[in-house]
Amino acid sequence: MYLTDEQREKQPLLESRNIITTPPECNYAMFREMEWALEYARHNSNKLRPLVRVAGDGGDSGYAFGIGELIQDANAFTVLLGSAYSSHVIIWASGGQRFIYDTALLGIHSSGIYVPTDSRLTEHDFITHARNCQAVDKSTAILFSSCCLNKKYNVSWWYKKIREHRDATYNISGAEVLDKFDMANHASLITDLRKI
Repeated sequence: MYLTDEQREKQPLLESRNIITTPPECNYAMFREMEWALEYARHNSNKLRPLVRVAGDGGDSGYAFGIGELIQDANAFTVLLGSAYSSHVIIWASGGQRFIYDTALLGIHSSGIYVPTDSRLTEHDFITHARNCQAVDKSTAILFSSCCLNKKYNVSWWYKKIREHRDATYNISGAEVLDKFDMANHASLITDLRKI
């Protein structure tokens, strides 16, 4: 499997180090890019376990869960650089092993149920959409709970916290992720082969 010049430009560390960087917006284009990059990393001759560097402002949570499945299938590490919000946090939490710097920032919130005022949605359509958002929030709570070694922060706790933040973002510092929630390892623990 060979990379095109365009692919090399998008993922410059993939060939030599199996390091993949997430694009800033989670959408179909990102899903396709992550799909080919992780597939390449799985079959790359350098035999390094894939590492996904995560940073971005979120986007479509459906694609985020799909990318999370790709990351799990590739048995990839994830590391959070700087800040990640919304769907990018779902992607980071999907890593087989997660790494974070104590200065990093996670931002989570409830799934959006924004409907324009001129929308032609019926009451039934709106109720269906609201239920879908609740299901996404529940799936996110299950994922975050599974990452926490501190079992005080279970599915119910995460679900309540996510639902409380419908109109605002709940920010969690990297230090809290490491100490309070015990969801990840400090990024300095990545081996020398995995320096970023």
